[in-house]
Amino acid sequence: MFHDNGNLNFTFIRQSEPGKQVDFRMYTGPVIDFLSSLGVEAKFEGKNDLKVNGLKISGNAEHVHRNRVLHHGTLLYDTSLDMLRNTLRKDTSCYTSRAVVSNPSSVTNLKDKVTGFKDIYSFRSEMKNYFLENLPEMATYKLSAQETEEAELLADSKYKSWDWNWAYGPEYQFIKQFESGGKQIFCRLFVKDGIILECVLEGSSDLVNVGKKLIGCRHMVEDLRAVFIYENIYLSDIDIFNFF
Repeated sequence: MFHDNGNLNFTFIRQSEPGKQVDFRMYTGPVIDFLSSLGVEAKFEGKNDLKVNGLKISGNAEHVHRNRVLHHGTLLYDTSLDMLRNTLRKDTSCYTSRAVVSNPSSVTNLKDKVTGFKDIYSFRSEMKNYFLENLPEMATYKLSAQETEEAELLADSKYKSWDWNWAYGPEYQFIKQFESGGKQIFCRLFVKDGIILECVLEGSSDLVNVGKKLIGCRHMVEDLRAVFIYENIYLSDIDIFNFF
């Protein structure tokens, strides 16, 4: 998911009956109704997208824990679309995993389709007020000082950690062949929990040796760079990024 200051996130958390937890249409319904109240006719399309005139304005996902569902989505209000397009990986053929494949779509912002909003914050306020007025089960809840402290501690200890943001995901295999310094380099990695468990590097005897040293290393740019430098192999940023 791409996120910047012009992208609005929304989340619904509720208890649900077993077997009925995943329901993208139900959770995006209030968002569609809110946009309709502003004169924007959004439609649910595909597996989890909201689109206006065929252009994507919202992507959604759900996480189920027992009978509790966390549905979260995005709304492109005033996002830098150029930055979004340039950030997304265009070629994923080097990766093989069990992860759900992303479905790229043409996108658009809501800012030019709605009127009367000074910025994304006033848009957010209007959206929240609409939910409170039209969804009887919703109410404003203010966290106590203790709850705020507990939330911040949980964020620091878990949700800001490398393990949660990078290692928490499906295992994958990375295979790529590229040229560096006039040599053809072949790289094959098997990564689980963010850690390189298997590594094959071919192209020179030095690279074969470094490949063995990368086992147990995190599949992160700075971690790989540190190993290469320690082994007296100095690669440019472009070369380092070839391993990703």
